[in-house]
Amino acid sequence: MTPFLFVVAQSTVPVPISAPPAPPSSPPPIVRGAVANGYPFPRPARRPTDVAVFDVEISGAGQRLWRGALRVSDVASASFEHRERNAPGQDCEIAWAERGETKSISLNINAMRGPADTTVFMVRAVWERPGDGSCDGGYAQRSVSVSDRLAIPRGGDAVLRGDAGFEIRLKRR
Repeated sequence: MTPFLFVVAQSTVPVPISAPPAPPSSPPPIVRGAVANGYPFPRPARRPTDVAVFDVEISGAGQRLWRGALRVSDVASASFEHRERNAPGQDCEIAWAERGETKSISLNINAMRGPADTTVFMVRAVWERPGDGSCDGGYAQRSVSVSDRLAIPRGGDAVLRGDAGFEIRLKRR
């Protein structure tokens, strides 16, 4: 028998080799808007804030109680408060003397939008003082409060009046 020689010929045609598969991509990054007041979204556009400055004088029972300037806007109110506590000015029984005498003044001014885009100011003031006969008549305290909504233009003024000569004068700059 004659040996046969088999020759296997390989094809020389190149076979394209594909690149290995890409690894899985990570998800896109999370993008948040600006955090405003604890909320993850942008604040709405605001119009510029108008600031109103008032020269204020508070008086009661014929005497000036306070004088100064306060600024208020539609996003921030203005306020003034003073409180004073003392022992009674005369000899009282211990039960009444422990309570003492209290004097206080408070003033709040808030601005808000009124009709036709005007600004209206809500003004509230309270004056407390000892009553007559703190010892003889027991613990006596007097209180006066006034409040009103006022439209005060620049350069304008207003006066609020209550009992016992309580008066608040506002002059807008």
